[in-house]
Amino acid sequence: MTVIVSPAKTGLLASIPDVTPSSDEDDVSWEIEAILDHRMSDPRTHRAGDATRAVMLYHVKWVGDETTTWEPKEAFDDGDTLDHYWALVQREQCL
Repeated sequence: MTVIVSPAKTGLLASIPDVTPSSDEDDVSWEIEAILDHRMSDPRTHRAGDATRAVMLYHVKWVGDETTTWEPKEAFDDGDTLDHYWALVQREQCL
């Protein structure tokens, strides 16, 4: 599988390392089609017991699914995914 990362503002696509879905139902992995955007969370909307400080969230489009979700960095199995996203964001800011 190829995971694609693309900031919404640029429309650029970058191929990143493969992500292998897990066969364990309790540890399911999904293939990312694109990271569309990022934002800081609002701690007032966090569930009780969760972080009391804002955390970075990433707007993710999943392969084979029309819905998108906002995910914290801990939701990504592969740190390279976010590294590639930030490299594209940085490159876009330099243009």
